[in-house]
Amino acid sequence: MIWAPKHGSKGTVIKQVSPRISMIMALDNFGKVYACLTHVNTDSTIMGIYIKELVKELDNEDRDWRRSTIILHDGAKYCQSNITINVLRDLRVPFMLSSPHSYNISPIEMLFAAIKTGSLND
Repeated sequence: MIWAPKHGSKGTVIKQVSPRISMIMALDNFGKVYACLTHVNTDSTIMGIYIKELVKELDNEDRDWRRSTIILHDGAKYCQSNITINVLRDLRVPFMLSSPHSYNISPIEMLFAAIKTGSLND
């Protein structure tokens, strides 16, 4: 993807877009899924946008959700980056980080596995 300033002659590559689908999802205790599908690789910026939108949705559903909710993030680099942690703290999101690649303790991984059995990126 190339972006150029208005009336400019040269473009600048801002972010390489890959021809694939990336998923970010949250799953609550009652089985409700908050999903996001993108055409870019997930990084701290994308994760921050997702968290902001998730918080808006949770606020719409119940203004007191923070009293009974803890967001469990896996240990992926973009989940534990300063950018992501700052977004979580700024929005007062209760969260915990698990260790990287801890698929057995992450409930959302079962949902990812079920979805990935199809051919999302073929």
